[in-house]
Amino acid sequence: MSPGVYDHPGLSRARAWRLYQHRAGRCLPGAAGRPEASYLIERLVDVAARELGIEPDALRRRNFIKPAAMPYTTATGKAYDGGDFAGHLERAQAVADWAGFGRRLKDARRRGRLRGIGIATYIEACGGDGPESANVRLDPDGGITVLIGTQSTGQGHHTAYAQLIAEHLRLAPAHVRVVQGDTDLVATGAGTGGSCSIPVGGVAVARAADQLAERLKTLAGNVLEAAAGDLEFDQ
Repeated sequence: MSPGVYDHPGLSRARAWRLYQHRAGRCLPGAAGRPEASYLIERLVDVAARELGIEPDALRRRNFIKPAAMPYTTATGKAYDGGDFAGHLERAQAVADWAGFGRRLKDARRRGRLRGIGIATYIEACGGDGPESANVRLDPDGGITVLIGTQSTGQGHHTAYAQLIAEHLRLAPAHVRVVQGDTDLVATGAGTGGSCSIPVGGVAVARAADQLAERLKTLAGNVLEAAAGDLEFDQ
């Protein structure tokens, strides 16, 4: 991911040094590798902007991959199917009131405080830890149970899965029971890692919900003597 969102073909080789120490180590959350790649190139862009006398946002805009260049393959072989990176930056600057920073800086100095502002871009590659399966079933009490091989460790997957089911089957999230990583009930699963639970597991849940919905419509259509396509879910 080291080329980031920039259009440059010049990355032909790289060298890395590893430092061993006796003190307790600290690292980025998950030690995923992608944040480190982003930190490297963003620091280089800021250094280049200072040396060239160009505003850091202007230098980034000048070198972003243009939407017209999509799909785009980076020098390290990553394929981007789309993206408007200049548009994202413009939106972020508007939300952060980038243009009004000078005023806020003067106000901070009058009060004896320090204030700074900066830019960093980041592009994510996730969902690469393999396929995920999901089982979505209707319970006798009218609720829904989701069986999936991922295992939340504080990310809130239970809420996300319940919301997906609620959207597809038109019921309250409180009526969704999510069972994650229980090997007595779930035969297969890729687990949690590589930012894949929602990008991959969420898709599996959504598709399983759609399949359940079609089966329920077919059953209801047989009972009501109506076409499945004429039926809709609603609370």
